[in-house]
Amino acid sequence: MRDRIIVHLAPYSRYSEEFECPEAMSQAGISLAIGKSRAHTTLELNRMKESELVVERLAHVKGTKSRRKTYSLSNPAQSTERQIVAHLEDLEVDVAGAERLNGKQAADLLTKESSIPRAMAFDIVLSSGGRIDPEEHKPRSATAPVETDITDPETSTSSIQMETGTFDAQLLQANTLHKKGNSKEALDILDKVFETELSASEMSKAHYTRATIFRKQGNYTVALDEINRSLKAAEDSGQPLLVGRSQMEKAITLSQSGEVAEILGLLDSAEVTFRIENSQIDILRCGINQGFILRNIGNIDEAASVLEDSLDEAERTQQHRFMAYALANLTDLLNEQKEYARSIELSSRAKDIFQVLDEPLMFAISLFNLGEAQAALGNKEEAIKNLDKAISLLEEKEISRPGWLQQYAVILIQLGEPEKARSILDNI
Repeated sequence: MRDRIIVHLAPYSRYSEEFECPEAMSQAGISLAIGKSRAHTTLELNRMKESELVVERLAHVKGTKSRRKTYSLSNPAQSTERQIVAHLEDLEVDVAGAERLNGKQAADLLTKESSIPRAMAFDIVLSSGGRIDPEEHKPRSATAPVETDITDPETSTSSIQMETGTFDAQLLQANTLHKKGNSKEALDILDKVFETELSASEMSKAHYTRATIFRKQGNYTVALDEINRSLKAAEDSGQPLLVGRSQMEKAITLSQSGEVAEILGLLDSAEVTFRIENSQIDILRCGINQGFILRNIGNIDEAASVLEDSLDEAERTQQHRFMAYALANLTDLLNEQKEYARSIELSSRAKDIFQVLDEPLMFAISLFNLGEAQAALGNKEEAIKNLDKAISLLEEKEISRPGWLQQYAVILIQLGEPEKARSILDNI
């Protein structure tokens, strides 16, 4: 992976000090070029920076509104790239439909005729055994962009009409109830769904929905069992997007236990699938989830960078629900980084969107983030009002979040309200 990044970045060295850089020098661009997930790429770039193989700086990236982290090769890394190129030039490769070429010429041919990114073309030649057919490596024609999936819990479904009692209708009802905080009713509907005969794809979607519900309840053991069942059924169905979604949900669940190697492997596979299938909705969701996962495994700065990019993309494409999720995850990080003024701005935006979408749990999360930031800046009255409202929403929906109550009690003590803090702690 390190060599792929070095090979990819080499042609962009001339931009290392420019005011505006190509997207290919950003984390998102590097991830796309080397065929790895944003999370995996970000962690590897961090290691390369520590080893002084890349130079990181903030720069304007073409097509984005704000400055982003960009990367260029250090002198030692440029020397490594020259060694890789020299090794390729020493290889002889039989190319179908062409005369015998050296490895570098063969890689260039793949890049030109098969639209293979430079780093991946180098890899193909190095692992080819001396024979390649460019036709075998041409990307297949992409499907039309996937805008919605009526059985996917992460998409808007308010305007969909369908026959009552069908699998899709039942799953939609379960997803809608879950979004509104009625998880018990959602699980009851899914129990009835499993009493019917289901296809492999339906089985995958139903287990996926159960997995997300249990994960958000904090029941990670059951969630992991459910998502493994979803993944198995998705593989049996032969539907790549179902496989990718199950892999992504499994990565989120595993991020609570810190199994980094498996998490990154799942994310790599899921993101590649979404790009092959040209599912823009899934690519966007994957970015937001990778920010969430990076935060869970302790990479706060990297998580913030990924979420900023996802927010930009959601705003550009006017995907308001994903915009709100990116905002909610980002404000949580901003509070941790003590950037309270910006957190107030962004959490207010998230709160307003989730109120319109009628998603009480996410509305409560946004209120809690807003109240926490307000408290840190000394706005006692507004902070307590928003934090009280967030807690009351959880109680109304019978959602248990003892961590929130403990955190609120600490905030109240800091605001000079020890009696109210004691009252909250007594109810945990």
